[in-house]
Amino acid sequence: MYPIKIDKLFDEYRDFFNTSLMSLWAVCQEPFLTWVERQQPNIMSLESSIGLPSAIHIQPVVNQIRRSNLPNDLKGPLHTELIRKYCSLFCITVFEILKEDSRYQQVSEQPVIQFLRHIRNGCAHNNKFYLKHGEPRYPAKFRSKTIEKSLQGREVLFSYLSPGDIPYLLEDVSKVLSVVTNH
Repeated sequence: MYPIKIDKLFDEYRDFFNTSLMSLWAVCQEPFLTWVERQQPNIMSLESSIGLPSAIHIQPVVNQIRRSNLPNDLKGPLHTELIRKYCSLFCITVFEILKEDSRYQQVSEQPVIQFLRHIRNGCAHNNKFYLKHGEPRYPAKFRSKTIEKSLQGREVLFSYLSPGDIPYLLEDVSKVLSVVTNH
């Protein structure tokens, strides 16, 4: 393992990604669940923009997490789905941030940028690859992975791309951006 270098455009999102994944892991750990149950009152108050009280009752959430956890400290379907949803939102956000960057037009047809675009689209379409007629128009490649028409309708995250691939994808996107920055 080596430190992943990413463009400063993604710094805030990288830190948020790391913190969020650690938090999702921690929330499903027994010591945390026990601590939450001991807190009184067993609700989380939320501010409402319309002036009405709002709260999340903690015990049903804790019960759902406990039911989903598996023996031997393995995590079950709820934990997996939380990570999948989070990674989907992250990929969507990162691509939207990239599109707003002044360098995007210069790199938009690069294979790794196209790869991220198709990952973003799949994440935004219920975690299924969504390739319009004639797509991919440009090569879409990230390391040994290539997006082709045959992926249409297949699952994006956890089947084709793992959460551990996302930081490396950002690193490769950043390398493409650095070429534009250095010229």
